[in-house]
Amino acid sequence: LSEVAEAFHFAKLIDRAYPDYDFPVNLFNTMEGAFYIGFMQSVQVRGTLVERFEVAKHGQLRMVKGGGRSDFVIKNIKTNAAVAEVDAHGNFTGARTLPGEVLTGAGKWDENKLSIAMVIEYGSFRYYEGGDNEANDLLDAVNPTAQVVGPVDVATLNHHGQGVTKTFAELLDPKVAILQAWCSSHPPSRSIQILREEGRGQQREIFATDMFTEKLAELEAQGLAKSFRSVAGHVVVRVHPKQDDKQSYEIFVLDPSSLSVLSRHGFYE
Repeated sequence: LSEVAEAFHFAKLIDRAYPDYDFPVNLFNTMEGAFYIGFMQSVQVRGTLVERFEVAKHGQLRMVKGGGRSDFVIKNIKTNAAVAEVDAHGNFTGARTLPGEVLTGAGKWDENKLSIAMVIEYGSFRYYEGGDNEANDLLDAVNPTAQVVGPVDVATLNHHGQGVTKTFAELLDPKVAILQAWCSSHPPSRSIQILREEGRGQQREIFATDMFTEKLAELEAQGLAKSFRSVAGHVVVRVHPKQDDKQSYEIFVLDPSSLSVLSRHGFYE
């Protein structure tokens, strides 16, 4: 993050714990926390506005060019151990604490499960991003979030695919899934199997950013590679304005070095 900040000026930085940094422990007293807080303070000096991610809110992140649009909204769903609550129409009614334990018996915690989750809506199009959220016996950060999010058109797969559950695949049921892969363990084969089996039975299309050849060979041997439309490159989603009550979108895969278009997919509706 500090390297990125050297190349780009952040007008606004939103994180899970500003300004107290006291969850699940006093982060000022941890090596990683102290380093991050020092970084955050340095970008503030350079003019960056820092805010805490507000669960069950929309409008904290918004369009800043072109005057904005009334049909574009970013909804804050989850962070730390808090997740939004919604009514039958998907409107926020408040937030609740996830059941389970954040700290282990040794006083450690998994930062992944404290990740931010959000939904981007443009007209009828819905896009989910859930960071590194995962689920295990200690704390389930995936399924309660999926119950709030509901159906989407495109979803990034939690934690490089490791945070995919049956409930996630069934409730979000994305036509397009984006896999942020950069390691030989990304994704677990079980997650791809779940994506094939759960949901409305539609043919999913998966785009991976940098899948290792050995992982692709493993998936091919298990008959799980057919859903992948791309296994390397930046993934760009272009959503078109609604026409005749229909909203379409496309997927572009870009060369990471030149940013030239390697492939184009869609239109999807």
